[in-house]
Amino acid sequence: MAGRNLPKIALLLALSVVGAVLLFRLARHVKMARYAVHGIDVSHYQREVDWDRVEARYAFVFLKATEGVALEDGYFRRHWQRLGRMRTKRGAYHFFLPAADATRQADHFIRHVRLRSGDLPPVLDVEVAGNASSREVARGVRQWLARVERHYKVRPIVYTNAAFYRQHLQGKLAGYPLWIAQYGWHTPRTQPAWHFWQYSDAGRVDGIAGAVDLNVFSGSLADLNRLCVP
Repeated sequence: MAGRNLPKIALLLALSVVGAVLLFRLARHVKMARYAVHGIDVSHYQREVDWDRVEARYAFVFLKATEGVALEDGYFRRHWQRLGRMRTKRGAYHFFLPAADATRQADHFIRHVRLRSGDLPPVLDVEVAGNASSREVARGVRQWLARVERHYKVRPIVYTNAAFYRQHLQGKLAGYPLWIAQYGWHTPRTQPAWHFWQYSDAGRVDGIAGAVDLNVFSGSLADLNRLCVP
């Protein structure tokens, strides 16, 4: 008798899992709807993008530009130029490698990214420590930020995930806008408060094949404009 009930039990369990996933997605959707300004970030992983379809829904886009001291994202230039002809705010980020010289990394980014008035500030993506200590990571990050800020005359944004921030950077980057990755629907708690929240790495966006990172901005569109390059 017990064996006859196994398929029914399995079906109920499967339905429960599906229901839980749908409930989670609904709860997250309702919560994210509270934020007025939404955006995405892309790199070579997303490859080609139909920006006309993206523009209809998203206010800002961050593009991966560079990494370390030599790598340039293979899709950065074409996407950067295309976004420059659109209303969507564009921004560029550098993936930081603590083992490489921070000033050389900053100069590498500067060589490849030309910002104009209305663009989002440059972003430093720091999420790996390698063999570096927290002190070494923070020192390299500050060096990159200072060099880039002097060049562009605007304070850069720091991107990292919540756990990395708490372990390596909290209390060491006063005054820099924060972009925090924390997936789910629980709002990140950081000091100082975050400006951008990457809440999913598995979003679906009309105009892009495959998964996309989804983000919200903490303020209004007017606040976002004030953050941009003057």
